[in-house]
Amino acid sequence: MAKKVLLLPIVAALLSVIAILPQDAHATSFIATTSGPWNSAATWGGASPPNVIGAGDIVTIPAGKTVTMKLGDPNVSNAGTINVQGTLLVSSSTVLTNNGVLTNTGIINIRGTIVNNNILSNAGNIKNDGTINNNGPSGIINNNVGGAIVNDGTINNGHSINNSGGTITNMVGPLSTGTINNTGGTITNYGGGTITNTVGIIDNAGGTINNGNSCGTVNGPVLGNPVNQVPCGPSIPDFPFSYSLVVMFGAVAALYMGIRKMSVNFRPS
Repeated sequence: MAKKVLLLPIVAALLSVIAILPQDAHATSFIATTSGPWNSAATWGGASPPNVIGAGDIVTIPAGKTVTMKLGDPNVSNAGTINVQGTLLVSSSTVLTNNGVLTNTGIINIRGTIVNNNILSNAGNIKNDGTINNNGPSGIINNNVGGAIVNDGTINNGHSINNSGGTITNMVGPLSTGTINNTGGTITNYGGGTITNTVGIIDNAGGTINNGNSCGTVNGPVLGNPVNQVPCGPSIPDFPFSYSLVVMFGAVAALYMGIRKMSVNFRPS
């Protein structure tokens, strides 16, 4: 009986902790089953995602499907996760606000506006003919290996753009008018990444651009603060890590056998 009495406060405390933890009881997944408008239920094989995507909700556009946020439709705010594996078209005058995670391994065409307040991760293609606002204090754009961002519009960077093995091309073509405003933000280019500015403007007044001096390339003019050439990081051993483990374990084994042999030789008769 005493044990049961002692357990009751413990169980009550655990239930209290569970009650105050964030719950995703209403988390929902939406997967596009055909190409079509974002706000059309037929595009999703049922109910379309809400205009405010909740925390824990997951919206997926599979490869081979194109979903369009049409002109005149309500703007979309994301606090969950949007996975673009196919194509997402953000039409003119349409705004997608990302307060959660926006992941692209397909294609995002922007003619309207994307406002990024959290994480935008790109390993696909982003073509910006509109506006990307990457806001502080926590807006981060990660352009990873295989990622390509082509800007023929405006990118306003107020926090952090990390170009790790991807490419950022600003204003290609004689009629391009793209602008990257890095005022108070940081652009880090490393891991074999390339930033090419062929026609327009990269305005780095009040901002910072860090370029790995042997693992990144920044081509073209940069206004304002100059590009900082920084080390790429610690050097990598000439042999693979797995090989070094073999060598280490071999040395330990040899030492152990030597000690055993010595203990046998010196064993009293």
